[in-house]
Amino acid sequence: MVDLSQPEYPCRPLRSDPRRTQLTDDEITKDSVEAEFRGWEVFRGVDQRWHAQLKNTDKPVTVHDDDLVGLREEIIRYLGKTKDYWRGKEGSTR
Repeated sequence: MVDLSQPEYPCRPLRSDPRRTQLTDDEITKDSVEAEFRGWEVFRGVDQRWHAQLKNTDKPVTVHDDDLVGLREEIIRYLGKTKDYWRGKEGSTR
């Protein structure tokens, strides 16, 4: 099982804080999202929505949005919740 709290976890963004990245909507591409969030696979589903799936985990993790800007924000939101979960866990040594 993958420990989400470890800094070497593959979904860790390449930049120190992805919310501070100043990319325009036109600059955000499928490849740029995958490069920023290593370990995530980005694809467009049959419903024409964008999906990102965390690879190589025991528990399936997928986020969705109508465009890549929103999908990037959903990944950031998921990673923030995960970090807050482990930080607030009672008696956690992580």
